[in-house]
Amino acid sequence: MTAYGNIAAFYDLMAGEARTRASGALVARLGHLPPGVVIDVGAGTGIATSALAEAYPGHDILAVEPDAAMRIALLSRLSAAGDGWRRVSVDPRPIADIALSDPVAGVLLAASLVHFAPPARQALWSMLDGRLAPGGCAVIELQAMEAVDVPSSRFGLRDQGKVRYEGWMRAQVESPDTMRWTIRYLACEGGAILEEAEASFTCWVCAPATALSELANFEQLRARVDGDVLTVWR
Repeated sequence: MTAYGNIAAFYDLMAGEARTRASGALVARLGHLPPGVVIDVGAGTGIATSALAEAYPGHDILAVEPDAAMRIALLSRLSAAGDGWRRVSVDPRPIADIALSDPVAGVLLAASLVHFAPPARQALWSMLDGRLAPGGCAVIELQAMEAVDVPSSRFGLRDQGKVRYEGWMRAQVESPDTMRWTIRYLACEGGAILEEAEASFTCWVCAPATALSELANFEQLRARVDGDVLTVWR
């Protein structure tokens, strides 16, 4: 999850409201959690991390975010939140590289499973099987459920002062299991482009049936898919 470097500055401005709504709904699905740490995998700028910290004031929160540019916004958000959020830790390593010592009460993947290739998904399921506490829950957003071409379209438009910001996206199928997404942001004033930033990255497809089939290999885990949300319990 290190593809966002040159577009991270635009993320909250263009996607913040939508991701705040989505993250709130995902966090609500976690429900009551047992004691232990709650992990935000692919924390990005901290939108879902904030929702977790507010929903679970009695739990330590671990925000996992390998992208350095996204961590700038994440750490700034935590700093602005004050002393009450000192229980939130930020780890720059991929989740597979973190040796978890505390019981895991809950896990959230909001818009991040697409960055997990099949071996990384297997490692994630294995971590849930081995570390998720009894009564614990993982909620995982399924974004790319099939590989399809997506024509270029504008997904965001916002005026900030005298500057108009636009967000554009497109995707091409690379293989039956992958799509190549391109995200492009423009900052314009008076018809002139002040700034332009673009990032392209591979996203891995994970259909609901695929996720459920993979998780069926872990006897301690139960899983269900509702729309675009995968919920896993132990």
